Amino acid sequence: MQNSLEKLIYHFEQLSGIGPRQARRLVYSLLKRSGSDLREFGNLIATVKNTVHTCPSCGLFHTDTKPECVYCSDQNRDNTSLMVVEKDADLIAVEKSGLFAGYYVILGGTVPITGRNPVRDDLLKKAVELRKEQGLSEIILGLSATPEGEQTKDHALEVINPLLGDEIKISILGRGLATGTELEYSDQETLRNALSNRK
Repeated sequence: MQNSLEKLIYHFEQLSGIGPRQARRLVYSLLKRSGSDLREFGNLIATVKNTVHTCPSCGLFHTDTKPECVYCSDQNRDNTSLMVVEKDADLIAVEKSGLFAGYYVILGGTVPITGRNPVRDDLLKKAVELRKEQGLSEIILGLSATPEGEQTKDHALEVINPLLGDEIKISILGRGLATGTELEYSDQETLRNALSNRK
């Protein structure tokens, strides 16, 4: 039977990108916090599902009162371009670079080399159809330069190719991104090169 400490470590291990050693470090870090900090932290975790929702157009988690996120509800964005990214953090990284002014769709993960496909195919199709009605001319596949990113690129192409005509081109980020790089961790200059060298 696990004690409360081991259970907490286990739950941290279930978070994306957190290994056993990091989970243990995070739990020990929490133990050094004040009781009021821990209560606030616990309350935020307990209520996050009720206060955060998913944008129906792109899949971004957000806390706005409107159903659509701040990017999808912005009428001044470029209707001609749609960028497909893996996760929310990728969208934020591209936005911070200031290099892209179009719309996004978030796949919610990558297609693993083996195993279950977690990608939101229906959302991808819906986003392409919606943006086509508004003058879409380019889809940029902004996926990580990893084996999973390549697998996801191939899967995304299978999903969207039947929806497209000759008037919409598909671009892939240029390899300003080194192989093995995740978009989320790329600096602005690397993103600038990857966007300007898309093909």
